[in-house]
Amino acid sequence: MSVVVRKAAPADADRLADLSTALGYPMAPDEASRRLGEISDHPDHRLLVADIEGRVEGWIQVSLPRVFETLLQAEIAGLIVDEAARGGGIGRALLGAAEEWARAQGCLAIRVRSNVARERAHAFYEREGFAIIKTQRVFEKRLAR
Repeated sequence: MSVVVRKAAPADADRLADLSTALGYPMAPDEASRRLGEISDHPDHRLLVADIEGRVEGWIQVSLPRVFETLLQAEIAGLIVDEAARGGGIGRALLGAAEEWARAQGCLAIRVRSNVARERAHAFYEREGFAIIKTQRVFEKRLAR
């Protein structure tokens, strides 16, 4: 099995939507296409896919949040590997490509936030050299349009 990590393309929208839904964020293919269009040419974002023999088996989104009080760092906004393809090194390949992109942007660190319930993901990140640096609560306020 040869994993090719590449930049997400418009033709990947259906699969991106399927994987986003599996991650717990329901998305229709047209919405995936629209969102991909919003970030695909943005220099501070990269959506990468793991392609195995023409089928997208996972994706990772990495970006530069540009937080004033911290050193330049990248942040993983999402990482998903198809349930049936887990354990074969796809997540590691995606993470490696995201780290490579972050280094090319001049980042000195890469961060990820993970829901407290995602214990398998936590174990994966720790195996890949990540360390817990803080715990926090996430607050959100919906804005009227």
